[in-house]
Amino acid sequence: MPSLQVSLRLQLEREQHGLGPGALAPLKALGAAFLDWTLSHPTAFRLTSARRLYRFDRSERLRAQFAALRSHTLQRVQQAQAAGYFAGLAPGQVALGLRAMAYGLVRMQIDGQLPQWEVAAAQVRPTLQATLAQLIDNLAGAPPALPLRKKEAKSAGAF
Repeated sequence: MPSLQVSLRLQLEREQHGLGPGALAPLKALGAAFLDWTLSHPTAFRLTSARRLYRFDRSERLRAQFAALRSHTLQRVQQAQAAGYFAGLAPGQVALGLRAMAYGLVRMQIDGQLPQWEVAAAQVRPTLQATLAQLIDNLAGAPPALPLRKKEAKSAGAF
């Protein structure tokens, strides 16, 4: 059985093969891989997230793996910034915010909170992935996914 880190890395690589266009696609793929792994392995997620169960600071291997993941995330944030996204924001803060958004969505599922938000069990994965993608777009300052049609823009007062 592969290690948790290997499973997550393999999932990320699989997700990145299906990247869409744009500078935000690698960040969305990273988020989607994290969501997919945690939803597929909730017990492993609980164990790896509960730092009180082990000494993260004493494990050179865990620290190295996390440093690699953080570095990977920062590189993707910097690539997006080079394309004009996340303007004026520190890359480390953006990376932390992205991690917090993905982690928070997963914790809501793990903790059984999504039914309160009217998310049906069959819709958890697509809802979380769409929500995270929208949050990334909003934080990045990306334009809306679908432009308004001329008639809609006119009624919205854009003309």
